[in-house]
Amino acid sequence: MIPGDRLVCLFIENYKVGHTFQEWPLHITIVPWFRAQPVTGVLTILMQEKLTDIEPFTAVLGEEAHFGHKGQKLVNVVEAVPPLRAIEKAVRGVLHTEQAWIVAETTGATHRFRPHVTTQQSRRLQQGDIIPCQAIYVVEQMGEHKQIVDKIVL
Repeated sequence: MIPGDRLVCLFIENYKVGHTFQEWPLHITIVPWFRAQPVTGVLTILMQEKLTDIEPFTAVLGEEAHFGHKGQKLVNVVEAVPPLRAIEKAVRGVLHTEQAWIVAETTGATHRFRPHVTTQQSRRLQQGDIIPCQAIYVVEQMGEHKQIVDKIVL
């Protein structure tokens, strides 16, 4: 991705706006990399308006699966949680309204949201682990690293 690309996710742990990282902390991607004209703050306000009815909730980590090219990424699928699907639909709706370019939609393939946590070398979760879902984050690519540029508390 190039500097300025953004992503919306739910981190497994709580982070503050401004936190930077190179290796991804454990997270659930809500909407993958996108580019949009409105500055992040404007998008955040629009997303917050769409998410006012969603309260904090918990999700349960499910079984392991292999995703990605040739199934090379080990993940834990998140068991079906209606609020996650509602969040994804609301965020994607805002991005469509604002005419964002979303990388996952550039191929013309049908989009299917399958919430999951990708296993990291430094840390992994286990089936049955409880994930607190209290906020979503907007992350921006900043050269060699990524930075949390906004946080929407549920």
